[in-house]
Amino acid sequence: MNATIRTKVALSLAILGIMAAAAALVNYFSLESLQDKKNQLTQHILPAREWMKDIQGNVFTAHGWIASYLETGNEEYPQLWKDTWANTQISLDYLKRSKDIMQGESMQTQFLQMQSLLTSLYENQEEIIGQVRSEIKMSEYKGGQNDAGARDKLIQRLTDRSLAPAREINLIALNFLTSFQNQADTNQAAIHSEINNTKLFFGLYALAALIFSSLAVVLITRHIRSGFSRIENTLSTIKGGYIPDPLPLHADETRPLEKSLNAISTQLKHVKDIALEIGDGKFETHIKAFDNQGAIGQSIARMHESLQQVAVKDKQRNWVNEGFAKFGDILRRHTDDISALCEEVIISLVKYVHANQGAIFLIQKAGTEAEHLKAVACYAYERKKRLEKEILKGEGTVGQAWQERDTVLLTDIPQEYITIRSGLGSSSPTTLLVVPLCVNDEIVGVMEMASFKNFAPFEVEFVKKLAETIAASVLTTQRNEQTSLLLEESKQMAEEMQAQEEEMRQNMEELQATQEEMQRAQLESRTKEANLNALINNTSDTIFAIDRNYHITVVNKTLKDKYAAMGIDLAVGNSILEVLPEHLREKWKARYDRALAGERYTQLEESSGSQGSKFVETYHNPIRNEQGEVIGVSVIARDVTESVLAQKEIKQKQSTLHSLIDTMDDTYCAVDRNYKILVANQALRNRFEATGIQLHVGENIFDKLPKEQHQVWKERYDRCLNGESYIITQERKVNETTLIIEGHYHPITDEDGNIIGASVMSKDITAYKQAMDEKKERDQVISKIKNQLGVNQYEMLLEAALGK
Repeated sequence: MNATIRTKVALSLAILGIMAAAAALVNYFSLESLQDKKNQLTQHILPAREWMKDIQGNVFTAHGWIASYLETGNEEYPQLWKDTWANTQISLDYLKRSKDIMQGESMQTQFLQMQSLLTSLYENQEEIIGQVRSEIKMSEYKGGQNDAGARDKLIQRLTDRSLAPAREINLIALNFLTSFQNQADTNQAAIHSEINNTKLFFGLYALAALIFSSLAVVLITRHIRSGFSRIENTLSTIKGGYIPDPLPLHADETRPLEKSLNAISTQLKHVKDIALEIGDGKFETHIKAFDNQGAIGQSIARMHESLQQVAVKDKQRNWVNEGFAKFGDILRRHTDDISALCEEVIISLVKYVHANQGAIFLIQKAGTEAEHLKAVACYAYERKKRLEKEILKGEGTVGQAWQERDTVLLTDIPQEYITIRSGLGSSSPTTLLVVPLCVNDEIVGVMEMASFKNFAPFEVEFVKKLAETIAASVLTTQRNEQTSLLLEESKQMAEEMQAQEEEMRQNMEELQATQEEMQRAQLESRTKEANLNALINNTSDTIFAIDRNYHITVVNKTLKDKYAAMGIDLAVGNSILEVLPEHLREKWKARYDRALAGERYTQLEESSGSQGSKFVETYHNPIRNEQGEVIGVSVIARDVTESVLAQKEIKQKQSTLHSLIDTMDDTYCAVDRNYKILVANQALRNRFEATGIQLHVGENIFDKLPKEQHQVWKERYDRCLNGESYIITQERKVNETTLIIEGHYHPITDEDGNIIGASVMSKDITAYKQAMDEKKERDQVISKIKNQLGVNQYEMLLEAALGK
C-alpha cells in the first residue's frame, strides 16, 4: 500500500471513531434501562415499605395513647391519638396511589381488608374515648376500690376491642413488608445483572479496540521505520561526532527532515571552522554558525564574543599586575625620603599610563596655619610656579577631590584650565584625572594627571588602587622621617636627660600604665556603645533622645524605619519639632518641656484606626550630666495594646464570674492554702449576715465559723488541699423543715497544676429528692399496666409510643 503515514493514521482514527460511537449507543440504552429499574426501586418500592412500617407502628401507638388516657385522665392523650390516626391516614393514602406495586389479587384483597380493619379499629377506639369522657370523671381516678374496678373494666374493654384488630393489621403489614422486600431484592438483582452485562460488553469492546490499535501501530511503525532508517543513520553519524554527507531528497514525509538534516550538516561545518580558528587564537573570524540565530547560533556567537572579551581582560589584568609589581618595587626602594619617593612615582606613573603631565600634592600644616596641599613632585609642569602654589580644601579640582575624598575624571576641560608645553608649542589636554591618596579613611594628599587621550576604565581603577598603596607608603615614609628627626633630637638631648634617666623611666612606666588604662577604657567604652546600640536597635520599642534645643542626639532603628516609611529622614542633629506634624508640635513640646524641667513621667494614650484601638505607653526621662543638670530628654514609646486589652479582658471575666456566682441560689466559697477567703458569693454572704456575721475577702474562714465546726471543716478543706475532689450529702434542720444539702468539694490549681486553694459549693437538693420519690410512684403505676397487658405487649406498645 502506497498511502502516506497521514492517510493511514486518519483511516485508523476513523475506524476507532465508528467503534466508539457504537459503544456509546449501547451504553445509552443500558443506562436508560438501569435508570428505569432504579426509579421503580427508589420512588415506589422503598417509600411504600416505609409507609407500611409507619401504619404498623401507629396502630400500637394509638392503642398506647388510649391506655395512658385511661390511666391518667389527661386530655392531652386524646389529641395525640388523633394526630397518630391522621399520620396513619396519610400513609394509607400514599399506599392507595401505589397500587401498581401490589402484585396479584391476593395483595390487593389484603390491602382492602387492612383498610376495613383500620376503619373498624378507629371507630372502636373513638367509641371508648367517648365512654371515658361521659361515664368517668377525673375525680374517680383518685382513691377507692370501686374506682379502680371501673378503670380495670375500661382497660379490659380496650384490650378486647382494640388489640385483636391491631394484631390482624400487624400480620397483614408483615405480609406487605415481606412482599415489598422481595420486589426490592428482585429489582436490585436485575440492576446488578444489567451492570455486569454492560461491563462484559465494554470489556470485549476494549479488547477489540486494543487488537485493532495494535495492528494499526505495527503497520504505521513499519512504514515509518522504512522511511526513517537513512535519517537514523545520519543522526548516528552526527552523534558520533562526525559531519555526514548530504542526504538525497525523497518524495514522502521524510523530505522536510532530510532537508533540515542537510542544513544542520552545513551549519556543523561552520561550527567546526569557527572552533579551529579559535583554537589557533584567531578571534576576528567572520564565519557565522546558524547565521547567529536560534539558541545554538546565538550561544556560539556569545561564546566567540566572550572569548574576545576574556582575551582583552587578560591583557588588561596582566598590565595591572605588572604595574603593581613595578610600583611596589619603587615604593620599597624609598622609605626614608618623601620627595624622592613622590618624584619617581609620578614620573613612572605618567609614563606607564601614557599620560602627558602629572603631580603629587601632600597635605601640609605648620604651626597655626590651616591645612593646605602643596606639590612635592610633578612631571612636565612649570615646576617653579606649581611647587610654590598652595591649595586649600575645596579649592579647584584638586581641593574638591581632597574635600570629597573621591576621584574626579574630567573629559571636557576648558582651554585656559591647563596647558602642556613642549619645545615646539603648547596645547590643552583632553582628559584630567584627580585621585585622592587615601588609606584607612586617612587622606594624605592628591595625585593629578593630564593626558591628550582618554583614560580607560581599567586604567582609572588601577590608578585608584595604586593611590591607596602610595598613600600607605607616604604615611610610612613620613613617619620614618619623623622618627629619624626624633632620633636626632634624642641624641642631642641624651646628655641632658642622662641625669633624669631614672625619673624618666618611672614616668615612662606610669605613662605606659596610663596608656594601657586609656586603651582599656576606650575598649570598654566602645563595647558599651556597641551593646547600647544593639540594645536599642534590637527592640520593637521606639527610642530617641533630644538635647535642650530639641535636636535629636540618639534614635534607634525602629523609629527611623517608622519615619522612613512616611518619607521622613529622622537623622541625628535634626530638630524633632520640625519632623512632627504641625498640629502635634505644641502638644509634644509641652511634654519635652516637662522632662527638661526635671520631671520623670509616663503617658498612656489610646488611638483608633481601621484595626481597632491601639494603646501606646510613653516614658519621658530627663538626662542629667555629672553635675546633675538636665541636658536632654530620652523618650521610649512601647505598644502595650495586648497588655491593656488583656487586663480589660481579665477584669471583664472577673466581673462576669462574680456576677455569675452571685446570681446562684447555691452557696459558693473558695479559700487559699492559709484558709483565707478568696471568693464568697452573695447567697453565702446573706446566710452569714442573717446570723450577724460579715464575710470579706482576705479574712480567715475559721474566724467566722463556730468553734465546734472548726475540726469538721478543716478536715474537709485539707482533703481538697491534698488534691481530692468529693461530694458530701447531709440533712439540715431549718425551722420546721428538713433540707437535704449536697456539698461539692474541689481543689483549685494554678497554670502549672499546683494546688493553691479549695472551693466548696452547697446545693439544696430537697426538691430533687421529692421528684425522685414521685417517680417511684409513677413506676408502680406502670408496673400495674405491664402486669395487665403482659411484658411482650407492653414492650410493643412502648416501642410504638417512642416511634421505633
